[in-house]
Amino acid sequence: MKKLSLIQSIFISTLIVGCGNSNQNSTNNEDITSIEGKEEISSSEKETIKIDYPLDYSIKTSNNKVKVLQITDPQVFMTNEDELYSRAYKYMDYVVEQTNPDLIIVTGDIVYGRYDNDGTIFTSIVNRMESYNTPWAPVFGNHDNESPVGTDYQVNKLLTAKNCLFKRRSELSGNGNYSVGLFINDDLVRSLYMIDTKGCTQIDGDTKKSAAYGISQEQIDYITDCQAKCEQYQGKVVKGFVAMHVMPSLMTSAVYIKYGVKVNDLSKIKSFAIPENNDGDFGSFNENSVLVVDKNGDAFYSFLDCNIDGIFAGHEHQNNASVIFDGIRMTYGLKSSTCDFYDASKLGGTLIEVSEDSFDVTHIYYSYN
Repeated sequence: MKKLSLIQSIFISTLIVGCGNSNQNSTNNEDITSIEGKEEISSSEKETIKIDYPLDYSIKTSNNKVKVLQITDPQVFMTNEDELYSRAYKYMDYVVEQTNPDLIIVTGDIVYGRYDNDGTIFTSIVNRMESYNTPWAPVFGNHDNESPVGTDYQVNKLLTAKNCLFKRRSELSGNGNYSVGLFINDDLVRSLYMIDTKGCTQIDGDTKKSAAYGISQEQIDYITDCQAKCEQYQGKVVKGFVAMHVMPSLMTSAVYIKYGVKVNDLSKIKSFAIPENNDGDFGSFNENSVLVVDKNGDAFYSFLDCNIDGIFAGHEHQNNASVIFDGIRMTYGLKSSTCDFYDASKLGGTLIEVSEDSFDVTHIYYSYN
């Protein structure tokens, strides 16, 4: 495994079953061959069919690219539907309509949980996501589980939503750790790991409970093991993404090493826009990058060793940088609402277009026209 030095570092095809509202802003994707994962298999089938596929879900397209849309930090906290639309849903609707994705990922802080006493707000945004008639895969952020209604309520909402991909693993820390395979026709072109970075300071509305930020060794081992099995399944190396709420701390080191700017201390320059460069880095930092996940780089370099080449996160609402470092592109998705603090010029979503052997990342900015 690579280590940071003091100098360098700084099948079984089925339909998903459940319930959901699908009457708004429908974006039926006819090119999606199937969505696999929430299997209902008879006992006789279990006895006669061996499942070698190593991931939890599959998204298949017959096009030459798989389109994944990242929505992050809607963090809704109001119950009025008109206000929910004007401050969050119109941004989400816009980027879904503009991109017509095969899969939507939501990288945490779905709601501002402490204001969702009875689960009404969480239910509303789940219904909105269901209305797109598109598979969607969420992870929790540091504010979701503050809801007094309880984490089990939120998890059950996700598990029973028709189009939602979600799995809770009791052996792993956090409430959502699972995997999705992205296929072009029958070829697995990319694996995607949705990982809970935890950090909630009020679990189920109880200020006496908390969950420290972090990626556990068990979570790292889960990704490493799945990547090895993907290679066996496909007969060749399968590259992968990790999507989570909080960016690994190595992002700040990467920017300092490449551009000589301390983005964890913008007290003098206030903001930093990445200059034109040969790596295709882009975006900017408009708030201090105070990252508390993977401070020693163990997770980052474990990801690198098992062919992860993209990390997608949120959490820092006004940062939208995308930086490649040691072979991994780290990208902050655009915030998808005006709930909590935000930069009005940097709202929308982030499109990840995956082809057979590469991927492109583009921010989709909300248009006020």
